[in-house]
Amino acid sequence: VQIIPQSICTPPTEKPKKIPPPTPPKPRRPTCNPNACRATGRGLQPKGIRVKEVADFKVFTKGAGSGELKVLIKGPKGGEEPVKVREVGDGVFECDYYPVVPGKYTVTITWGGYAIPRSPFEVLVSEDAGAQKVRAWGPGLETGVVGKSADFVVEAIGTEVGTLGFSIEGPSQAKIECDDKGDGSCDVRYWPTEPGDYAVHVICDDEDIKDSPFMAHILPAANDIFPEKVKAFGPGLEPTGCIVNKPAEFTIDARGAGKAELRIYAQDAEGLPIDIQITDNGDNTFLCVYVPTKPIKHTIIITWGEVNIPNSPFRVNIGEGSHPENVKVYGPGVEKTGLKANEPT
Repeated sequence: VQIIPQSICTPPTEKPKKIPPPTPPKPRRPTCNPNACRATGRGLQPKGIRVKEVADFKVFTKGAGSGELKVLIKGPKGGEEPVKVREVGDGVFECDYYPVVPGKYTVTITWGGYAIPRSPFEVLVSEDAGAQKVRAWGPGLETGVVGKSADFVVEAIGTEVGTLGFSIEGPSQAKIECDDKGDGSCDVRYWPTEPGDYAVHVICDDEDIKDSPFMAHILPAANDIFPEKVKAFGPGLEPTGCIVNKPAEFTIDARGAGKAELRIYAQDAEGLPIDIQITDNGDNTFLCVYVPTKPIKHTIIITWGEVNIPNSPFRVNIGEGSHPENVKVYGPGVEKTGLKANEPT
């Protein structure tokens, strides 16, 4: 084997280059995820809002990453409507608008330039409510608990009779019951089976009443609260016996019902609130006092942990009472001069 030597030219030695330190990675911006947003409120309901009412709603953006919230509302003529948007913390924004013309409004909500679920919302705004035949009030129009009834009262205003109806829209179907009390009022109960926001429509003669739909926030079931164990008793809750301008007392005994908030809703037959003073005795019993000022029916609803207690609502018919200081006695039979025998007085 023949080996032929080769001349190999090696390049001059290069000075070692300085290697720059690695560039730290840029912090990743949170991904914008509009599908994690949700919006709820009366101002987004398809029907029920009337002109010259504040139409409000909330947008929840927690967990939706970084983005900018934009709310665009177009009125019946296609023009842009003013809307107020307030950030209240924890990714929650409160919004409201004030429609003055009836017709269809479109509410478009975007997060980071992308529409959130169910946007755009179409809202049909009706004419002014006008004179009302009924009113509705009570805890079930504001809140409630899964698996328990959410209760409220509907009362007639005046003597005109209307046809009542109810519908409930929310995360679950809810059975509805109505108990006519025979005194121009009825007790209404519904049973939500999922937590979340429910729109409770109270309808009279095929139209939503004023303030309907009512938005009720239903809480998850609580296993350590027992509203059915709460007792309420005393003259201030009896159907008769209370009189005007005299303190009416009653006691609430929640011993054994768990730790929860006591709330009392109370109105008279004219729809005016009743001021009830509550004294906490420190042992889950409470002394309650109110002073009725009119001889009309008073209705009192008591809840424990946002759930109506047994026998509530209580309807109390306030009497006028007697006022001996207003009685005047006069005539010959009581004059100082006295009477003569055998003469009529």
